[in-house]
Amino acid sequence: MSLAARSLTYYLKTSVQYIGYSIAISALIFVEFLFIHSGEVDAFGISFRMAVSILALFIAMLNPMYALYSPNWYDGNVLSMGGRRKDIFWGSIVKEILFILMGLIIVSVIYSIYGTPEMIPIAVYLMFGSLPFTGLARIIGHKIRKNGRIAVIAIAIVAGLSAAAASMISNSRLYEFDFLPEGGVSMLLYILIALGIYAVLQIFIYRLCSKAMVR
Repeated sequence: MSLAARSLTYYLKTSVQYIGYSIAISALIFVEFLFIHSGEVDAFGISFRMAVSILALFIAMLNPMYALYSPNWYDGNVLSMGGRRKDIFWGSIVKEILFILMGLIIVSVIYSIYGTPEMIPIAVYLMFGSLPFTGLARIIGHKIRKNGRIAVIAIAIVAGLSAAAASMISNSRLYEFDFLPEGGVSMLLYILIALGIYAVLQIFIYRLCSKAMVR
């Protein structure tokens, strides 16, 4: 297996692990909500809907948080395995986008099976909206690489921004503009804008990755 393929496999496995962690945490939250609402008529349904919604929110928030400490952890692991800096750059992009897509597919399938497809657009807004924050988090991660003591502060900032964005996205009224034909931002346009910002941030990330070293 080539170095590029081995590095890509590493990032693919990491994405799957992220999804597994998110599902495990959501499962624990489901059990907790099940106990809280045990006396209600639709306790299972309420708990299940809450757990799935939290799963979508977790995926949207964990991607930037993982990207934040990736330059201090995962990137060094790839370099120590003989990977190249461009392998880190492309592998990180694959990891971050795949994490979002896998999470979106899982959440959408659950919503569809459970009969709440109207929640799928919210999940789309949440997850794709997290991509610009993910790119920003990687830049911050590279910048604080020399001073790990402020990493906790940076994580809190990124988490706060992600939570604020998630709250804004979940409120559809914030996406209504009178100058648009249909009175709101279409999902496709929203996705393209999010991907565009994410792509622009990759220019700066590429420059930072080119200077990455094993530590």
